[in-house]
Amino acid sequence: SARNPLLPDLSDVKEPSIDAKRARLWWEAFVNAYPERQTYTPTNGKAADQLAADLANAGYTVTTLYYAPQTGEPSPIAAGIRVIIGVKPGIEKPDHAIAWVAHYDSNRGTAYAAYDDGSGTAVAMELARELAKTNTRKTLMPIFVDAEEQGIVGSGRE
Repeated sequence: SARNPLLPDLSDVKEPSIDAKRARLWWEAFVNAYPERQTYTPTNGKAADQLAADLANAGYTVTTLYYAPQTGEPSPIAAGIRVIIGVKPGIEKPDHAIAWVAHYDSNRGTAYAAYDDGSGTAVAMELARELAKTNTRKTLMPIFVDAEEQGIVGSGRE
């Protein structure tokens, strides 16, 4: 069948070998270490730092973007809403990116935010670790956003 032109061509990306046990163990450790990850809290900041460290350990160049709470504009200081972006440049088309996104913040009072969205964060991190092992033509870009529970604020930024 013909390839849908609206979907990215991923033919150069080796099928990842997802380690479900490793993903589950990472998920359990993450949600237990950072049980309430409401935006602007110290626990949320520590969770963001952990995500950045894990991406760096996997071989990504990591950037943390900060946005001011009231305006959503870029923050002049390292505070506010955090968006963690990993980048592994592609070898032939570095200006084309394959990106995937998960949010890591939580609502107050949720059970460790294990499912919303601890599980999605774990899957996105496992995918990032596995894909980092392969040199791809296009740039890989895992993105972890904050403030989703406040109305998808973190993912609405540039």
